[in-house]
Amino acid sequence: MRRMPAVIVALAMLAASSVSCAEEELTDAKRADIERLLHMTNALKLGQMFASTAMSQFEQTLRQLRPDIRAELVGVLREEIQKTID
Repeated sequence: MRRMPAVIVALAMLAASSVSCAEEELTDAKRADIERLLHMTNALKLGQMFASTAMSQFEQTLRQLRPDIRAELVGVLREEIQKTID
């Protein structure tokens, strides 16, 4: 929880600088910095958790609305969405 203020400040700074960065090229160094920030804040893990929860809710709703859909099809759908998220 102590990191939360730092994360908020970092995101605010990123948002404030996005206007000036919009026209700049995304270099390998910038990409590495972004990936390091995402890793430091566990943003990717958080995104995966949200995606997993959303997919579970989607599956549940799909099965309620269309109980005739085979479980294998739902499994393939989950795999394809997971590939997109990863």
